Amino acid sequence: MSKGKWEMVPLEQVIANRLGSIDPSKYPDETFDLYSIPSFDRGQHEIVQGSVIGSSKQIVQENDVMLSKIVPHIRRAWVVGSSNGRRMIASGEWIVFRSTSFHPAYLKRVLTSNEFHTQFMGTVAGVGGSLLRARPSQVAKIHIPCPPLPEQRRIAAILDTADLIRRKRKAAIAKLDELAQSVFYEMFGDPVKNEKGWEISELSSIAEIRIGPFGSLLHKNDYVPDGIPLINPCHMIDRKVYCEPDYSVAPDKLKELASYRVKANDLIFARRGDIGRCAIITETEDGYLCGTGSMFVRPNPNTINSIFLLHAMTSNGIKQELENKSKGITMKNLNSAELGSTTIPVPPIKKQNRFFELLSQIESLSNKQNLAFTDEDLLFSSLQHRAFSGEL
Repeated sequence: MSKGKWEMVPLEQVIANRLGSIDPSKYPDETFDLYSIPSFDRGQHEIVQGSVIGSSKQIVQENDVMLSKIVPHIRRAWVVGSSNGRRMIASGEWIVFRSTSFHPAYLKRVLTSNEFHTQFMGTVAGVGGSLLRARPSQVAKIHIPCPPLPEQRRIAAILDTADLIRRKRKAAIAKLDELAQSVFYEMFGDPVKNEKGWEISELSSIAEIRIGPFGSLLHKNDYVPDGIPLINPCHMIDRKVYCEPDYSVAPDKLKELASYRVKANDLIFARRGDIGRCAIITETEDGYLCGTGSMFVRPNPNTINSIFLLHAMTSNGIKQELENKSKGITMKNLNSAELGSTTIPVPPIKKQNRFFELLSQIESLSNKQNLAFTDEDLLFSSLQHRAFSGEL
């Protein structure tokens, strides 16, 4: 059936405006099913007593569909489950939809689709990430396709299956990330406790440490688009570097700062803000510039392997130690002397290199899984488009 034959329904016909509210604290001994934004992010609603709920909530019912109006760029839609004999309530951050014309699973898929999300973001007001919120009065004006209920069930089933494949792939990638750290702890133990009795060295004795250019050496007006990138803390994500074209310098300026250029296998650290954030420099970033909020560590390759050092320095114990060493109230700062005084275990280089070999195998598997996830993500987007265009 083509979309042209489907009715396009404004959401004002679907938004549940008379939900009623309840103050759970007036029923301290009653147990409620609470649907909140934090519980959505954890993947499960809360079962909680009224005595610990501090504000009034919306009353919801089974098969209601909820859409988060806060931090709207994150797509949060939820179908209320069965009551199990408890009253069900939801925080005020949800826009609640209720209609016998829509299958709940189908409606949830519509509300998280690319086409709807584009329109949804057009209803947003406010300034800055957590302060942004969608305006229900504007959301109510958005029209969505309403095919016959059997068609809605069919579309929802197809999209649910495709999404399940994506989520399983994503879980597999997360498990590979966990495996890398598990292999590290299995081979070397906790770097702070050093249960295996490795030789201990200060970082400054096994690596060169250099802080990024500061003061008059580099200003924002030195930045040019599409020059040689520099690496600030915001460019370190999940132990990798992701630079931006607007954060770069001209070749002439780079000559003045040649001693601040990083090399492959260096580690680059955040020295301001999120202390302990770091990444490894690959061949791609070789020759980039260490930013003003960063410092880099160049290990002695005869003593310590960069991959081993990366995992040691990002372990929970050492990250906490660096946090404790940093100074500042509004923004934490870490200097090269404080980083250099950090002690780490130094196992035999052959064992470190064996860890690198194992990590390379895990990385290869992870890359394959990420490529597959990208393909599945594209397929899912295509299925969504076709489904809500009546072409599925």
